[in-house]
Amino acid sequence: MSTVQGPVPSPMSFLAGKIRPDLLAALRQPRTCPDTFSEHTFKVVSGHSLQLRVFPATKPQPEAPWVVWTHGGGWCSGNHLAPPQWMRAGFLDRGVHLVTHAYRLAPQASIAEMVQDSLDAVAWARVNLPAILGQDNIDIDRLAISGDSAGGNLCALLGFKLNPPPKVVIPIYAATDLVDLTFGREPGAWSGRWPEEELVAAINDRSPKSVCSVALYEQEHIRFPVEELQKRWKAPWLRYTEKILLQASLAQYMGVKRLLLPLALRKDEYTDDDTFNAAVRTLSPLHLLDNASAYPPTVLLHGEADVLVPVDQSRRFADKLRSKQVPVLELYEPGGPHVFDQVYYDESVQGWDKYIEPLLAFVEEHQR
Repeated sequence: MSTVQGPVPSPMSFLAGKIRPDLLAALRQPRTCPDTFSEHTFKVVSGHSLQLRVFPATKPQPEAPWVVWTHGGGWCSGNHLAPPQWMRAGFLDRGVHLVTHAYRLAPQASIAEMVQDSLDAVAWARVNLPAILGQDNIDIDRLAISGDSAGGNLCALLGFKLNPPPKVVIPIYAATDLVDLTFGREPGAWSGRWPEEELVAAINDRSPKSVCSVALYEQEHIRFPVEELQKRWKAPWLRYTEKILLQASLAQYMGVKRLLLPLALRKDEYTDDDTFNAAVRTLSPLHLLDNASAYPPTVLLHGEADVLVPVDQSRRFADKLRSKQVPVLELYEPGGPHVFDQVYYDESVQGWDKYIEPLLAFVEEHQR
């Protein structure tokens, strides 16, 4: 597999080292939302509406399974508007329905609140999907859950909390051990549109009225005109408002200052490290396994060259799952950086047979 060595645009600086040319090309384009979907409000919190999208299978089948995807973005950015490209060919085109959902973002929301939003999205979908898709077109108990990066952390946590449990859990380059507050971007100095003091004030603003649940990834406002994102995401209402741009700067600032996890975990609300670390363990899938009697079958997808969420976060989770006799499949791409899976848009892409097809087969086996 050929790779190129060369400079990466600063908004994607986490892609250090050698990168597949087709991955770099894929990341230089906005994600694309499938054409057919319906949009729904699943929850209103303090006047803020949380949305989800229902993507019906393009090749419907009776009593079809379904997947819920929880987006990533460091708990403070990203959105649910366009799922990973491989899920179109891998799920929708194979008769599997897909649901994507928003959740409240940091700094106003904590990870515990994001977990609750995710639980509420699944609960809403269980009640309403039969009416949306047709009673005979979905088997509501054939649920798999997935998420990438921060969304992978939330997805893995849902594996402990959903009742009934999902048939399969699919954490993708997921943060499973939040006790380790050191992973993520390299710390650095801030330079950006907003002065540092204004960003600090925004971080300290915990008002529910200031919360975002739809944000941008990796300075997309710099890389793409808003009209392009409106078209790709099927979101004509999207604007580069001051709120959206501030949230984008906050995500970058909290990243270079290594504030993402401490803020999302509400470290400032604890009086000592022991109490804080005990609370963090309750939001770390790796540590929750210590007292778990069961967990759903799990497939882990991760790039071995990931510098944002090291692959060790998946390996250790897999090892502990196996010690609990949980069926596990590990799929690690050598040289794969964070978001490496975005290159896989269909079966023609080199590597699909090694990393995506085995994942799909595992999910299909356990969703029966």
